[in-house]
Amino acid sequence: NDFKKYVTTRDRIQNGLAPIDSELAFDVSGHDAAGTAVASSMLARMKDDVAAYAKVANTSPSMRMTNLTDTDLVDFFNNVEGSEEMLCSTKATLTEILSELNQVRDADSKGVRAVIPMLKDAVNFVDVEGYPRNSPERQARTKFVLRQAARQAPVVWVELLFGSLLSTRGEADLMALNPYLDKSSLDLCLRLVSIAMLRANRVR
Repeated sequence: NDFKKYVTTRDRIQNGLAPIDSELAFDVSGHDAAGTAVASSMLARMKDDVAAYAKVANTSPSMRMTNLTDTDLVDFFNNVEGSEEMLCSTKATLTEILSELNQVRDADSKGVRAVIPMLKDAVNFVDVEGYPRNSPERQARTKFVLRQAARQAPVVWVELLFGSLLSTRGEADLMALNPYLDKSSLDLCLRLVSIAMLRANRVR
């Protein structure tokens, strides 16, 4: 979804706003206490900060919804010809935006519901078939899987997987619960956890 088509970029002047003054609004340089090195340094810093802020504020573009900019609203309340029709047309645009946002939300919700069980299976996966029959490694892995099925060995639960991102020992804790989980698979799972959290946050 390309929402850029719904917005327009304008600077402060284009929005009908007066430019911000780059000069300090007061002058205390003549005060007796302003002659010290510390005071002079602070005043110089304040002047530089005001000038820097004015430059950024006056030149940085801001985003507004198309046909709903500051000047469009001013024109509407000043009864400028054609302004009412233009704002009324914005209602259809808002309806379109809402529809697209609902589609994004539904896609995010569907994606989160699909990825959670996949993550749980992936982080608890133990590769058994990749080793020769009767080999010690395959027997050890099979024994571990059977112990998990019998609930004699823990499995990684979803809440722990998501919460592991908050811990400096998160990866170590997960690999302790599943010692047969390789590092690359774990890294991929944790990246998917981050994506799922971001998409779930957008749903809410």
